[in-house]
Amino acid sequence: MVDGKEGHPWERDITTTDKCFSIDGHKGGTVYVKRGEDYYFDVKQNYKSVEGHETNKEKNHLYFTSDHSGGKTLIGGHSKPLPGSPDPISHGRVKLHIGRDCPDVFYYQSAEHKFMGGTIVVR
Repeated sequence: MVDGKEGHPWERDITTTDKCFSIDGHKGGTVYVKRGEDYYFDVKQNYKSVEGHETNKEKNHLYFTSDHSGGKTLIGGHSKPLPGSPDPISHGRVKLHIGRDCPDVFYYQSAEHKFMGGTIVVR
């Protein structure tokens, strides 16, 4: 889910937007997973509504990466998605399989803005 960045652990590093990803209500929360398991992420964008009209329609594509900062994969930047991970998604459900080749620590991030996500730790 995309929320306001206040209270995110990397809040000061999120400089190009006022949004961040949250997991089960925890902004930038750490996710613990097990190797060999599948996990599902429901990606929802929160928009403010003014008299029935949505505002702040900035799309943020969730993706998985070994780069702790993330950002700019969809528009020609340097951060790359984790090999074998699903394509970046801005809305809907995405399945992530924690395979044998998955690193012990990686990140869920926004493809458009740096530091919006958090850490995933494989146990």
